[in-house]
Amino acid sequence: MAAANDHLAHLLAKPIQERARAARILVESLDDGPPDPEAVDAQSAELTRRMQSLENGTAELVDGAEVKARITKRLRAIRGQ
Repeated sequence: MAAANDHLAHLLAKPIQERARAARILVESLDDGPPDPEAVDAQSAELTRRMQSLENGTAELVDGAEVKARITKRLRAIRGQ
C-alpha cells in the first residue's frame, strides 16, 4: 500500500493535464469487459435526440461560463463550503 501512496503522491504533484491523462487511463482500465449493447443503444439514442434538438432549435444552450459557475456552486455545496 505504501508504494501505491507513493505513486499517488507523485501523480498529484504533476500538472493538471498529466493528472487528467492518468485519471483517464485508470478509469479506462476498470472497464475490462465488452460493451453493454443496451448501454450502447441508449447512448446512441440520447446522442441522436440531442443532435436533433440542436438542429431544430429546441435545445436549451447554456454559456460555458454559466455551466462552470453552476458546477462550482454544486461542488461547494457538497463540500460544505
